[in-house]
Formats: sequence, C-alpha cells, structure tokens
Amino acid sequence: MKSIIRIFLLLFTICLAGFSQKWEAGVGVGLMNYKGDLSPNYKPLDGRPATNVFVKINKDRAISYRFGADAGRIIGSDMRFADRFQKLRGYSFKANIFDANARIEYNFLNFRVSQARNQSNWTPYAYLGLGATYRQMVDFKANVVVNPIPATYDSGKNLSISMPYGVGFKKKWKGPWNFGAEFGSYKMMSLSKKFLSYDYLDGLGPEVADVSNRLQTTNKDLGDWYFYTNFYISYVFYKIACPK
Repeated sequence: MKSIIRIFLLLFTICLAGFSQKWEAGVGVGLMNYKGDLSPNYKPLDGRPATNVFVKINKDRAISYRFGADAGRIIGSDMRFADRFQKLRGYSFKANIFDANARIEYNFLNFRVSQARNQSNWTPYAYLGLGATYRQMVDFKANVVVNPIPATYDSGKNLSISMPYGVGFKKKWKGPWNFGAEFGSYKMMSLSKKFLSYDYLDGLGPEVADVSNRLQTTNKDLGDWYFYTNFYISYVFYKIACPK
C-alpha cells in the first residue's frame, strides 16, 4: 500500500512541476468486477462498491492528463458458473484493490472550450494509461473435501502493473462543475514475473495452480482483469498555475 501512495505522490509532483493549464479535481463512486481463473466471464451482478479521487490537467480541447487513485473490492466464486469442474473445485475469494494510475484522455468534442466555434457542454471520451495495483486478500475458500487449497498457495503475491483503458461521457453541470460516467478495463501485466505478479488478483496463478489438472484451473489464459464502472463529479479551476 505504501508503494501505491508513493507512486501517486510522485505522479502528482511531476504534474505540479510541468503544467500550468486548467486544473480539475474530482471524486467518484462505482462498482468493481473481476475476471480471471475463478470467473472466466464478466459477471455484472458480482460488482462490489468502489471509490476514487483524481486530479486532471486539461491541456487543450482534446487532451487531458489524469492522475488518480482507486479503491474497492472484487469477488469471485466457482459456484456461480455452470461448469461442473468449477463447481467441484469450489474456490471462492474476496480481495481489496488499491490502484494508483496515470492516463491520457481524448475528448471527441470541443468540451468547455469558449474560443471554439462549436462549443459543446458534453463529450464522449476514451482513455489509456498505466498504473500500479495492490491486492489485499480478505478471504480464500475451497472445497476442502474434494480439492483443498494448493500447498503452494501464497496470498503474498499482491503487486501488479496495470493498464487501464476505457470510454466515458462527461457533461458540464453548473458553473465549474462537471459530472460523468465511465467504464474501464484494468489488464494486469508483469514487467518482470520475478518481482511483479500479473495473475494473482484471485490468489491463483501458474506457480500455484497445476494447469494440467482440470480441478486446479478452468481458465487457460490465467491472466487476471478487473473492471471499474465509475460515476463522478469534478470541479474545474480556471487559470490556476502550478507553484514555482
């Protein structure tokens, strides 16, 4: 968790040092969902509460730089799928997610640009970024009679590089206030499998599950994802320059 906070503060400091554009800050709430070995398909009803904070520099009418932190919970359970091997395996888990990320947003319309010939008070947008995800395992269970938890299971593998990307919609509200909604996918990656994990959001991975054993794994990809549906409000600070 301390590593995530340090990364977020570093990104924020870089922002302060390098830009003097229109600033924006906001908060959001929404739902997090997991997809991985215990949930091969996206299950909307498995979403759990999440929240986020962010600061943004609106460089021009099209490009914004956003630095944010997300926190929420994800769950997965073999019993929610029809696959009989999954039901027999009987794994389930709950985990808390903390993520610090930086991303670039592209606005498709002239949102809040007073000098534009065709100014728009709303716009769809797309984004792509890079982050660091810390997973805190809360609970992991198994069908201990048929298929106990693997002896190599290790909840300590908890830090991943993430690549968030998604789409959103935002609209001018009153004065400097905006509101919006977005849906993002967070793909877990690993620059070095020795130090960082890409497949342990659920506590399972190639070093834990025997991929040749049908009771150990049902998702041959083994790569973990989480998804964040976010509803937010933000406040735009006009003509506020970064301190020198």
